[in-house]
Amino acid sequence: MRGGLRMILSFLMLICVGGGIAGGFYLIRYLEKMQFEGEAGRQMFVELEEINISIIRNNFPAEIRTYKLTIETREGGPLKVVLESRPRLKDLYINIMSSLATRAGPENLDNSDYLREMMVRQSNELLTPGAVRDIFIRTLTVRPVES
Repeated sequence: MRGGLRMILSFLMLICVGGGIAGGFYLIRYLEKMQFEGEAGRQMFVELEEINISIIRNNFPAEIRTYKLTIETREGGPLKVVLESRPRLKDLYINIMSSLATRAGPENLDNSDYLREMMVRQSNELLTPGAVRDIFIRTLTVRPVES
């Protein structure tokens, strides 16, 4: 009986130590993110230039879509990074949209939720985690290509 109690206490101690280590890693990541976002962290919006994407169907241009995007970020460090990186972000978004324009199924350019999630995730990989909080598709204009 005594050996079983010792084993249970050892197991509980191991769980506590492991939880403390894991909690420490999450705390460090959280503090790094908060340091980057700054103390004020007010919501800020950055508008990008229009992005034009050609939609090809059956090897012929079918339409041209014009997107007007607004990036949600925070004031301080994130805003500065986003403002300095606007040309890189626009190029990234053109590449994402162009690759999705040729896909069929739910993971294509017509799925705006998927598109926004992809752009936010890859923006934060390109810049710094937490720099881009969300992306809003303010306007979308679809113009058919006349043959």
